[in-house]
Order: sequence, then C-alpha cells, then structure tokens
Amino acid sequence: MMNNTIANNLSTNTTPYLMFLLNSVPIIINSIIIDNGTIHFPLDIPEISYSCISDGFEGTGNIDEDPMFVSATTGDGTGFAGLLADWQLQSGSPCVDAGHPNAIYNDIDGTTNDMGAYGGPTPYELGPTNSEENTVNIAAINSISVYPNPFNPTANISLSINENDIQLPITVEIFNIKGQLVKTIVNNEIVQTINFVWNGKNNNGDSTASGMYFIKMETATSSVSKKMLLLK
Repeated sequence: MMNNTIANNLSTNTTPYLMFLLNSVPIIINSIIIDNGTIHFPLDIPEISYSCISDGFEGTGNIDEDPMFVSATTGDGTGFAGLLADWQLQSGSPCVDAGHPNAIYNDIDGTTNDMGAYGGPTPYELGPTNSEENTVNIAAINSISVYPNPFNPTANISLSINENDIQLPITVEIFNIKGQLVKTIVNNEIVQTINFVWNGKNNNGDSTASGMYFIKMETATSSVSKKMLLLK
C-alpha cells in the first residue's frame, strides 16, 4: 500500500480501521495514517516505512507529527464529511518531501515523494487551456503503458518515446515496492522496438512474488515510471 491517506476515522478495539488477514505481511510506504484508533494484527505485523503514523510506529523514515492538511475534517467518524475536506498538504507540512528517497517514488515534479494520497509518481493530467504559454507539447512527453494491469502471468509493456530520445540509449528497469531492482528490460541501449513482454521473472530467472512493481524508463531528457500489479 503506497501513498494513501487514512485519517480521522472512528474505531475501537472491536471495530478496527485497519485489519490485516492472518499470515499476511502488508507493506505500507509513503502514507499518512493518523488519528484513527485501533489497528488489528491477528498475527503478523506490517512493514511500515517513510510514513506519518500515530503512536510512534517503528520503521525507517516514519514520523508522528501533525501532517498539516489544508482543511481536514474537524472530528472523526461518519458524522463528518471526509469527501468535502481537503487532504492536500500545506507547504510547511513535515510530510512534504519526506517519503522514500529512491527516485522511482518521486512526485511528478521530480521532487522527493510527499507522504499521503497527493504524493507519488502519478500520471500527468493534461487539461484544456486558453493560454498559449501553458500549451503542453504532447509529442515531447515520454510515457509507459502496461496491459493488462493487474497482470498474470505476463504484462505487455509499450513505450512512447519522443523523437529526440528514440535515437539515443535508454534504460528500462523494474523495481519492487522496496526500491530494489528486479528486472532490467533495456540497459542503456538504443531500442529497436518499443514493445516488450515481462513474464514476472527477475534477472536470475526466478518468479517474483505477487505485489506492486514499478517500471521505470530513463532517457536523455526525462525519467518516467508506472505502477504495475502482479496477481497470482
């Protein structure tokens, strides 16, 4: 679970706001989990890192501070309209640029990941504009598409590379949610094709576990990534 905001929920020992199934070890990263109540762990403890979480939950990069939402609900529970609140972070929030430092998690502006739902490598959204100064050159944007997504057992990967980068070496790699390199698709080469298939195996030829992965493409002008989910 990555870049989620779970805040101001009402829960008790009998009605936890997070419950993890028996024999599962969830991985939570770059998230804000604060002012909720009870987490129920039947057996295994989740791995939580680079997150803002109440009660000082141990983990690399974790903090327990006021995330400074723009306009959070004034209380917890169903009596407060969470959908009408603004869960974005104020500029002075301790959660800004406090996520995992690995570049594959960077925000879309290239800065270190912001904790919470408004951080992370989400896709660009291109909307209409009446200003010529704000015109986006669609042809110059590199992108990655994955189909199907979620996938099992193989994923079809297509690259969209601008006319300048297509003539230069690129690198395409797949990482797990911990930022560890799993598979190198293209290693600093000039590509002859923009379509690839990943069979879910790592560089050693071993099958990888179910979970979230990131495919990252680095070119001369940009670095883009996309989430992909392997289900077994």
